[in-house]
Amino acid sequence: TRSLGARSDSIPPRPDEASAPTRLLDRLPEKLGRHVIALEAEDHYVRVHTDRGSTLVLARLSDAIRELGPVDGVRVHRSYWVRRDAVCRVSTHGKGLLLRLSNGIDVPVSQGYKELARQAGLQPTG
Repeated sequence: TRSLGARSDSIPPRPDEASAPTRLLDRLPEKLGRHVIALEAEDHYVRVHTDRGSTLVLARLSDAIRELGPVDGVRVHRSYWVRRDAVCRVSTHGKGLLLRLSNGIDVPVSQGYKELARQAGLQPTG
């Protein structure tokens, strides 16, 4: 048996996997730059937030995260991924947490992702 997500040698890689780490960045309008601070799922799209604005890209959130490549970030909700250094403030919000990002948006941390956020160092201070 093989673990979930593992790939046996008999299954060829998808043609787009070789370029996956930069593909998301290549689909962003030039005016938004390439400094992604958050990804937000919206129906069949992902809203890509950069330090210069945001845009919608047709993708699943999990694919957009994979295409982003090795960026220091964490998934904090079924609909959100955030770059760790973009988090300005962490506060409690009901049973979960609320993250204030450098672009001013608030991102909820759901109960199911609270432990991942804590492991990533995203905890309320004080």
